[in-house]
Parts: sequence; structure tokens; C-alpha cells
Amino acid sequence: MSAGEWARFPSVLVFVAGLDFLKERGLSYAEFMRERGVRDVELVEAEGGGHVYHPESEATRMLQKQMCEFMAAFDAQERRLV
Repeated sequence: MSAGEWARFPSVLVFVAGLDFLKERGLSYAEFMRERGVRDVELVEAEGGGHVYHPESEATRMLQKQMCEFMAAFDAQERRLV
């Protein structure tokens, strides 16, 4: 993709868990997107969390809240562009 295409790439939200064996992959993905010029890359780490989020955990509630906020902000941004 060209630099212009990367700049038009939609916002990205990357969640990683502090103790997840895949954490480094998530960190690398976020950095890759930033290096390419994606305009909005947000990284959220659940400190002390493992690979699996329990449905009733505080980490899951945080994840859901942040995802909803991110999607609402993205939707509002996209509506302004139309």
C-alpha cells in the first residue's frame, strides 16, 4: 500500500494482556501500523491478564467499555467525513 493509503486506513485499537504469550505480537502489530502512518493507533494493555478473558472479570468489563467507546468515536468520525 502507498503512504496515502496507509494514512486513510481506519482507526485501529489493539488489546494485549500483560501475561499473554502473544503480547509481543500485539505490540509489534500496533508499532507496524504506526510506522506505516495509520493516523490513529491505540494500544490498551490489561496488566497482569492472561491470554483468556473470563466473561465476569474486571478486565473483560474494561475491554468491553473501551471497545464501545472506540467504536462510538470511530462511528462519529466516519459520519463527519460523509
